[in-house]
Amino acid sequence: MTELAIHPVTLMGGTLQHTPLALIGLATSVSVFAFFGYGSAIYFTEEMHDAPRLIGRTILWAVVITVLTELAAGAAVLVGAPDLKSLIASQSPFGDFVLARGGRLLNQAISLAVALAILNAGAGDAVAECALLLLDGRDLAWHRHINDAFTRTHPRFHSPWIATLAAVARRCSPAFWA
Repeated sequence: MTELAIHPVTLMGGTLQHTPLALIGLATSVSVFAFFGYGSAIYFTEEMHDAPRLIGRTILWAVVITVLTELAAGAAVLVGAPDLKSLIASQSPFGDFVLARGGRLLNQAISLAVALAILNAGAGDAVAECALLLLDGRDLAWHRHINDAFTRTHPRFHSPWIATLAAVARRCSPAFWA
């Protein structure tokens, strides 16, 4: 296991080769998404009591749980794979491993959990963006009319409904996804 971490390999031409630095960089950039979103919690600190202690502790625990969970899953797949070459050659190594070891139902359950986690992360990011717009309006960062709109709250739900609409409209625009 230590050997795989120190000297990563990839399957090229049917044999295991040292992984090129460019491929490690690509994998690193993709893996950043596993830790994406912790910074969004900072937007809520202005509205919380004892925020530095609570937010900091929550973020650190979330990072520790994420790292341990991902290391455990990665180690289980690497150690439990009957053939490392076929695992590395697979288009979906983790999915194929779970399908082979746990069956179709477990594979579907994990896929659904991943999809829900992605939706949850998107929703959390949208809520953070809405909070940022609300705080911008409260801090008079925009024109007076925009500040008034962003700080206007719904009479029943007390939510910043115009800031929410602005955040959703931004995410729905093609320029956001380009």
